[in-house]
Order: sequence, then structure tokens, then C-alpha cells
Amino acid sequence: MQFEATDARRAFPCWDEPAFKATFQLVATIPLVNERNMLAVSNTPVTETTEFLHDGGRYKTYTFAPTPKMSTYLLALVVGEFDVVSAFSDKNQIQTSVYTMPGKGSKGKFCLSTALEALDFFIDFYGVKYPLPKSDLLAIPDFAAGAMENWGCVTYREAKILTDVGTSLQMKKGIARTVCHELAHQWFGNLTTMEWWDGLFLNEGFARFMEFKAVDHIFPQWDIWNEFIQSVYAMAMGLDAMMTSHPVEMKCNSPDEIDSMFDSISYAKGASMLRMVSTYLGDDVFMKGIRLYLNQYAYSNTIPTDLWTCLSTASGVDVNSFLHPWITQVGFPVITIDDVAGTVTMERFLASGRELPTSDSPPPPAWPCAFGDLVLDVNDPASMKSLLSKIADLKKASPYFILNSGRSGFFRINYSPANWAALAPALQPGVLPSIDRIALIDDCFSLGKAGYISVTTALDLISSFGDFGVDDFIVWQEVSEQLLGLAGFYKNEPFFPIFQQFLLKIASKQAARLGWEKKEGEPENYGSFRNAVHAMMGAAGDPATLEYCAKRFNVYAAGGESVSADLRKLVYKLALKQDEEGVTKTLLRLYRNTSFPGESAREGREDGSVMIHKVPLLNYSLLRANCVTRGPPPKKRPFLFPH
Repeated sequence: MQFEATDARRAFPCWDEPAFKATFQLVATIPLVNERNMLAVSNTPVTETTEFLHDGGRYKTYTFAPTPKMSTYLLALVVGEFDVVSAFSDKNQIQTSVYTMPGKGSKGKFCLSTALEALDFFIDFYGVKYPLPKSDLLAIPDFAAGAMENWGCVTYREAKILTDVGTSLQMKKGIARTVCHELAHQWFGNLTTMEWWDGLFLNEGFARFMEFKAVDHIFPQWDIWNEFIQSVYAMAMGLDAMMTSHPVEMKCNSPDEIDSMFDSISYAKGASMLRMVSTYLGDDVFMKGIRLYLNQYAYSNTIPTDLWTCLSTASGVDVNSFLHPWITQVGFPVITIDDVAGTVTMERFLASGRELPTSDSPPPPAWPCAFGDLVLDVNDPASMKSLLSKIADLKKASPYFILNSGRSGFFRINYSPANWAALAPALQPGVLPSIDRIALIDDCFSLGKAGYISVTTALDLISSFGDFGVDDFIVWQEVSEQLLGLAGFYKNEPFFPIFQQFLLKIASKQAARLGWEKKEGEPENYGSFRNAVHAMMGAAGDPATLEYCAKRFNVYAAGGESVSADLRKLVYKLALKQDEEGVTKTLLRLYRNTSFPGESAREGREDGSVMIHKVPLLNYSLLRANCVTRGPPPKKRPFLFPH
């Protein structure tokens, strides 16, 4: 049973709102059919079972222990045939179990080990014991919600938590994030709960933020915060740069509006806001405020300002005043720095381009932007002067300067042409942290596509990447996404062959270095690196790349060795590009013949298609081979290329 948001009322009489917390004790009777291993699982452990006969059938009654005081939407009852793998966490000895469909128990081991470490991490971070005696994670086929944080009985779609030997690193990262996200809710959301659904952004944004905290602790080699910037933060910015965006905090007037609250602004921008305030206050102070909040409001309901008050108490900073403009206003700013003229301006960043003010335009919005201890207020000349003084000091120490280092602030920086040019040499490996290299590339390309600067400024910024050797894959992934996005926009333009030559200039040397096959002893993330680079070669129309993908797919289709998980998506796309009808039929056959959910998801969707009832929707662009980018296409303008 899946009750979030308002379906508990369909199962039993109740006040089905988050603020009406209660304790629950379930008694469930299930049929026992053909000696199958039918089990009933709920939030709490089973205290008693009895079997009996009735009308010629066998039945089993499960009595579960009473739950803690909790909201109705967190109650769960799952009945089915399961294999179970279980273990106890090292530090806190909490029994954790992963339930799978029969025959798939071994595929839940990665999920189990991640969950065990995540529970220990959250107990230490929150400073609050796990409130239940057990923690169950259940893999359910075709579970529409994806995952749900039912207290002590978390449910997941199979593909979200099961792995096999062919699971790619990227899928493992996604599984680890999903596991940690739902376990983060066991405290933040379940122990302390929003009073009403207009607090959803805090519930989900916090869990998204904490999933990265936990994954970084468990898998430090993954540098997962770089991916936060490239995925969560970038997604939030991409959506919030649209005229159709909305504030993070919205009024939810009735149950009919609840589903609309579950969007990427709530999750991604909410998480980005919390990361921003955590960096501003300092991680230790932020953690102190979270502990205060969880202890003060355990088993209760809250509104967002309750958390801001606890963070203010822990830090001595007025967090509510700092965050209020960020959560109540739509959008985010671009700060333009003219270090030559000595000016700083702020305006809302729009992917469709700068809005020109009119005589009846409202006053432009403003946001407090933290640069270390300095908080910029564009309406305060003193803070503007302090920022310019800080920039002058940075310029004395280096030919370039960078603001918003670590990309903690949720805003873009538009530098002067001279500083953009000076930053290009700093993008070579080993000069700047990867997170800053990603931020500079994203800002520059986004500003170019929106018309704030020329696109050629962005291309000049990365023009030397073709000479780089060993490098961080996540930076190349950013370069690849940005250039593939432009390739999609420009594929029908007369200058596209020139752009393809630029792609070859950037990617050829790195593609030759990486090759197609995994090398012994190479870093785990080189599969993703290889995919990003060869994707650029494919978009450039490189004959050798296209030929390899067609041949490699045909070998696999004929029963040969499967394509490596990291390259499967690319090989399928480029094979489709060359033989749409034949490859589509083969993919459909492969999809129908696999039983592992992760594999069927790869066959059915990694080619860019959407599958409904195992039928490909070609009109959604089965190919989608020219990729996706952030934001709308650039405005028409003369397009020049660096040499």
C-alpha cells in the first residue's frame, strides 16, 4: 500500500493530514497459496503470527508491534513473495533487510551494504538514535512512485536498488543516492514532519541534500559533490531560469494541489538552498542547528521557519532574513562584475535572455549573496564597495579572479571579457578544483546561450581542452554536455560542419588515449569519461566512431558479448542513427527477453526512447541522438569559432 500523499483515507478512517500524528498497530491476514513464500511486511516487527483454515483455504495472520507516533502517509503494508537478505549495522546493530522478488536476493547486496553504512552515518550526523528496531527496504516491480520513505518499511522500484555484474558505475551511484535519500527521511520527514504540504520543499530538499552527504561519506572516491553541481544544482538553475518557474515555497490550498508540489524545484532548488546555507554557516554549525531542530521537534510537526530559528540559534546569524528572499521569490540572480569600471550589478538570470525594463516594470528582485563572510546586498553601497575591494585583492595575487568558489551560492557570475580570457589557462588540469572548473564552464556557456555574452567566449574558454591528457572525467562530462547541446541546436545550420571540426579538435586526442575498452588498473570512473569523449566524436560524425558502434551493436545483437554498461547508451544511439528500423526491432526483442529490471531499463530507455507496455514511442524521438542541453536554444547571432 502506497499512501503518500492522501491515500490512507482510502484504506481506513483517519484524519489524513501530516499534522494529525498517531500510533498504529496493524493486524493483517493474508492467503497462503500453493505453499508459496508469502510474507507481510510493515513499519514495525511482527510480534505474533497464527495460521488457520477457512472455507478450504489456508491463511496467516500477522500482528505487528505498535508504531511510533507518525503521520498517516508513512504507514505501510506490503504483501508478496520475497527473498530476503539481512545484516546488522556495525555501530548501532540495527537489523536491516532487503526484500526482493524470488531469485533476486543476491542483487540486493549492494543496496544492503549501502543502507547499513547510511544508517550509521545518519545516526552520527543527526545525533538522534534511529527510532525503530528494524529497517526494511523492499524492491517492488513496476512501483510507480520510484521510492517511498515509509517509516521502517521503505519501498523502491526494483531498478532503483538492484544491481548485477553489468550495472554501470552511474547506475550504482543513482542506486546509492536513492537508498540514502529515503533513509535520510527516517529522521527528517518521519521523526519531524511538515505541518502541511506547503513545507514539502524542505522535506524533499533536505533529503536530497543529505543523500549526497551520506554517499560522500560511504563512497569518498566518487567525489559525489561534483555530480551534485552538475546534476541537482544545474537542474535547479535550468528550471528556475525559465519564465514559467515558481518559488521554492508555495501555498498548497487543497489536497488536489499536492501532487504538483513534487517537482524538481522542490527537490533540486530546495537542496541547493540548504547546501548554500550550510556552506555560509559552516558545516559544523549547520549540523548543530539540525540536531537542535530534530531533538526539539521529535514526533512533532513543523513549519520551515522552525528550522531557520534553530539554525539561527546555533549560528548567531539571522538565517530567516538570509533565506527568505531565496525561498519566496522566483528565480535566481546573475551578478555582473566589471572590475575595470568598478561596478557590480544584479538581475534575475533568464535562459530566454535579459528582460529590458519598462516604465511600469516593478523594482528588480534582489537576493543576499554570500561570498565567504561577506554578504552582498545590491541596495547597500557599503557591501558593494567591500566586494570590489575583495576583487582588487584577488587580482593582486593572480592574473584572474574567481568568485563563488566551490559554487556554494545559487547564482551565476558574469565576468568582464578580460577576466574570462584570463580564466581560460586556469582550466587546465591541476590548477583549479574540478568543481570550480565545472562552474566556470557552465556559467560561461549558459550566459552565452542566453545572450548575456557571446557564445564564442565560452568556446574560447575551452578551446585548449584538445591538448589535455589525463584529467578529471566530471569536467569532461560537463564539456561534453555543453558541446553536444550546441550540436543539437546547430545540426541544421550551414556552419555545422565547422562546429563538428571544433568537436574533433576537442575530443580526438582524449578519445585516442582512452580507446573503447577498459584497461587494467584504470580508475573506476573512466567508463563515464570514455562515454563523454566518444559521444563528442559521434556528434562530430567521426567515421571510425560510427563504424565501431554499428559493428559492436551487431555483435551484441547476434548473441555476442554485451556492450559495457558505461558505453551501452552511446553505442545504441549511434547504431540507431545509422539503422533506425533494424536497431529498433533488435532493441525491442532484447527488452522483451530480459527479466532483470535494470537491464530492461537500459535496453528500453538508454537509446533515448520511452517504453510504455514494451512498445517504443518513436515519435518521442527514439534516436534523440543529438542529445539534450540546459535551457532554450541560443538567439540567432553571427557565430564565430576559435581556431
